[in-house]
Amino acid sequence: MSLNKETSQTTIVFVDKSRAFAGAEKCLNVLCEQFDEKRFHPIILADFPVSHHYIYETSGAIIKYRADRLAWWMGTDRWQSPPRGTDAFKRIIFAHKLKRLMAKSDAKILHVNLLSRDSWIDLATAKIMGVRTVGHVRSLLSQKPLNSHCLKYCDAVICISDCVTNEITKLTDHSKIIKIYDPVPSIQDLRTAEKDTAKIALSLNADTKVISSIAMLDPRKGHDVAINAFAKIAQSCPQSILLIVGGSYSNRPSTEIDRLKKLAHYHGLSERVKFTGFVVDMHKIYAASDIVLALSKDGEAFGLVPLEAGAHGCVAVATAVGATPELIIDGETGFLVPPDDPDAVADVCMRVLSDVSLAKNIGIAAKEHVEKNFNPEIITRQVEAVYDRLLQK
Repeated sequence: MSLNKETSQTTIVFVDKSRAFAGAEKCLNVLCEQFDEKRFHPIILADFPVSHHYIYETSGAIIKYRADRLAWWMGTDRWQSPPRGTDAFKRIIFAHKLKRLMAKSDAKILHVNLLSRDSWIDLATAKIMGVRTVGHVRSLLSQKPLNSHCLKYCDAVICISDCVTNEITKLTDHSKIIKIYDPVPSIQDLRTAEKDTAKIALSLNADTKVISSIAMLDPRKGHDVAINAFAKIAQSCPQSILLIVGGSYSNRPSTEIDRLKKLAHYHGLSERVKFTGFVVDMHKIYAASDIVLALSKDGEAFGLVPLEAGAHGCVAVATAVGATPELIIDGETGFLVPPDDPDAVADVCMRVLSDVSLAKNIGIAAKEHVEKNFNPEIITRQVEAVYDRLLQK
């Protein structure tokens, strides 16, 4: 095994093309925190600086960039209708930048954190250099299509749920595929505060019932379902508010927040539906929340929000599509509802808000479930085992 020359560590280069700090990026950050420092040296390679990248510094990872800023030649990164040829030019330049970084750092593994069809050129570049390749599939194929051409350049394919594994098995050699759930930090790491204190810290009354819909601002995430459900909840629980927690996927202005604000106004709830935007310290939101909603209309490949809620002892209400039914035991560690069904969401929420004992028992069971099945240290060791297997070949 060839190691990093200066530190006697194996260098892992992670490709991170994200424009926001969502589930995939949170998990990458946790993995970098948990890596065996004596064995692995993580470098995160981004296309250009984005505001959330400073968060990675807390994990001890080194951040490198292929370009020092967003430029006109970056195709779809810069333009909604990019000038012809700019995407191809960008991929060639970026592949060259990756090649230089891997050579300079003596990298032995390239790990694409969010695998997509256009990842193939990075993977192919690594293969030519003799670098082992890992593709992390973090989306359902209906949301981010993949093809066998991209997957053939992966030495290992990590799928984050059975749901994803079943889809990817149809596209590539099943011997490459490893299912590894994403990690969820334990309750101690999340520093959960008492709910009353947490609510006061958010300038709320201690007796306010807080329902949080947590996801990026995207129509498929179901924030509109949350608002429609809250219109019914608000009538029976006048001391309740709804937090819409999440930012936009890109640097462009989001039209989704305007649509959601109009919907809240239509229901006469403009003062009781609060929009927080992107929140770095999500611990404060979870700690203050009585119920957390994760209402994706077409499902998630994993679904980190319900598990983060469980780690805080919150009651999660999530749609029974995608991988979520793998993660939540309905009625025991949370609640599952049909997609795009505000009446079902409202009925479950009102039941939880009216039954203190039920909410407490669900919260305790959810916390135990997360700590047992999604432990960051155990999951990181599983990822390291994938690296060891590839390096031994």
